[in-house]
Amino acid sequence: MQNKTKSILKTQNLTYPDLNVFKKELEVQKNTPHHRPYSASKGRVTLYKLIFWAFAGIFTILGSAIYMKSFTWAVSFLFGEVIQLRALLCFLCGTLAVSSGGVGFFLRPDREAKQQLAKEAKYRLRKIYHHQLIHHGVQGTLLFGEDYRKYSALRHSYQDTLDLVREKKKEARVLLDRILHSKSLDSETKEELSNQALLQLRDHLSEILKKYQSLPSPMLSNT
Repeated sequence: MQNKTKSILKTQNLTYPDLNVFKKELEVQKNTPHHRPYSASKGRVTLYKLIFWAFAGIFTILGSAIYMKSFTWAVSFLFGEVIQLRALLCFLCGTLAVSSGGVGFFLRPDREAKQQLAKEAKYRLRKIYHHQLIHHGVQGTLLFGEDYRKYSALRHSYQDTLDLVREKKKEARVLLDRILHSKSLDSETKEELSNQALLQLRDHLSEILKKYQSLPSPMLSNT
């Protein structure tokens, strides 16, 4: 099997020689989104900011237009007091404008990349957990006896691992905040350190998942 795999890889290298050289150069330079998660998320976060700020501008203009608009007698007849209706609509537009602007203001590349890494780790963790449930025949919502004991043991192990993921995410958040708020670092150094901090988080999460997947089933030692 290994010989066959090596043969396939060798054939691919011969078929796409220039592409393989280029991929090796990228790997050496470590200039891909995989190696620079903070830098890769900057463009996406900028787009999100523009979208939310555009919504804030639209709602602000709409609220201003409603405030200065003179309502017709038909509107007054249908909705009663025009002043109350105008105040309600202006308040709604103002709330949406502030909310949209606030979301756009607090968006940061490090937060986006950190959230994405944690989200992927939790997704992989759930997949492993559900696979373990199926492997041990734990199915259904009403469990009794041996099935409930298996479920409890697997659930406990899953929750412990999930807590580790959250802990590493929190540690990364503290570290990234310290990097970005440091007054002794320039912007280029902050970006490089942020990339490394996120890579460290990814490695930690990957190691946690590997350990969880390789752990012996907690109920086997009691059977």
